[in-house]
Amino acid sequence: MKKTPAKVYQDGDDTLIKVALKRRLPTAYPLKTHVDIVVIAPDGEKYLETRTENIYVARNVPGEGPSVKFFRKYIPGTLPENSTVIIECR
Repeated sequence: MKKTPAKVYQDGDDTLIKVALKRRLPTAYPLKTHVDIVVIAPDGEKYLETRTENIYVARNVPGEGPSVKFFRKYIPGTLPENSTVIIECR
């Protein structure tokens, strides 16, 4: 699974993280995965750790390019300025 860089937005009092997931290798079956999100504060301490619900990515269809699944995760509150957001598919 390949992920695009995360986009982080402030949405009112909450933080919104958006990512697109793309399949790397073609398979005949849909893929079920989840995404772990870790926020590291500027001082190097782990600020927040969360996980998405299961995400289903459709199988690749020959001639139509890779399957892409977009997801978003709302995090309550604001993140510290200059934080690092780490996204991992499992």
